[in-house]
Amino acid sequence: MKLRQIVGILIYLTVTRSEICYSVNFMHSPTTSRLGATKMILRYVKRSLSHGLWYKMCATFY
Repeated sequence: MKLRQIVGILIYLTVTRSEICYSVNFMHSPTTSRLGATKMILRYVKRSLSHGLWYKMCATFY
């Protein structure tokens, strides 16, 4: 998989993972120097798959 494809996937992932939005924002033009940062973000996402936000549906309507 090419670096540009991986960055595209990370950009798409920012819709549900807002905590990586700031880091991924600087990768709009991927270069080989940003490969290390991309790997770090991928490791973080892999380690934090079980983390997330839970929303409780409210049964009361006004």
